[in-house]
Amino acid sequence: MSWWKKLLWFVVSALGVWAMARLALSRGEQISALWIVLAGFCALSISYRFYSKWLATKVLVLNEERATPAILQNDNKDYVPTNRWMVFGHHFAAIAAKWCPKTIHRFVGT
Repeated sequence: MSWWKKLLWFVVSALGVWAMARLALSRGEQISALWIVLAGFCALSISYRFYSKWLATKVLVLNEERATPAILQNDNKDYVPTNRWMVFGHHFAAIAAKWCPKTIHRFVGT
């Protein structure tokens, strides 16, 4: 990791620590929700950056060169190799088919 990325994550960590300290030290005052949101965002971004990389390398052992079941068990029925954007489109269409009519009905009415 380059020095500017390390500096960026140090600043994000310091900002999160500062937000948590601000919350802890403000006794008897009104606490702005912005400090809680800022501390949560910093914790989430740090965990997303470092914990997700640990999960991908140590737990899931992700490998781009490993063949998928669609390639290994290609039967032209259930297991068919396809482009990843095609699969994304199918998932999006399934979600949109479920939620769009409800949303339109909610805004337009009966």
